[in-house]
Amino acid sequence: MYKIGDLIYDATIYDGMNTSLADLEFYLRWLPKNKNARILELCCGTGRLTLPIAAAVSK
Repeated sequence: MYKIGDLIYDATIYDGMNTSLADLEFYLRWLPKNKNARILELCCGTGRLTLPIAAAVSK
């Protein structure tokens, strides 16, 4: 049985509770215009934003 604090440590539950990408546009605006720039995303967690950002910049 889960306790409230346990939910944020289970990636499946976290991703299930955080399905919105409403904040994605905010982060996309801050990306460098230079396609050769390197980006390091610290604390990317389960990749909720990392994967869509990587897909957007690879186009």
